[in-house]
Amino acid sequence: MHKIYLKVAPPNIISIFNRVDKIAPRREPEYFEIPYNRLKSTDKSMNYVGPKMYNLTVNAVNRSLKDSVTQLQEKFTNSFKATVNRYLLEVQARDQTSLNWSKTNYALM
Repeated sequence: MHKIYLKVAPPNIISIFNRVDKIAPRREPEYFEIPYNRLKSTDKSMNYVGPKMYNLTVNAVNRSLKDSVTQLQEKFTNSFKATVNRYLLEVQARDQTSLNWSKTNYALM
């Protein structure tokens, strides 16, 4: 999703997703439009899960980088992956009761 946001992914893949930069006061910004799905089965599709997870991830990491000058969505691909990986490992390390990922210790669920 980050390559799609930076427009370095193949054009056919970029055309699947709608990139929007919605910044509204008192709300977390949206980077991709999450499509409205009428059917429950489409909630597991790439078109729905990809934008939703990207929006959640970027906003969660940006909150943890409070005083950082560069926001996560503006980073290049390698530093983006490293920042998200470090964030997720720090969140998991805080909960020492479980070494496996679950909904209780996974930050984005």
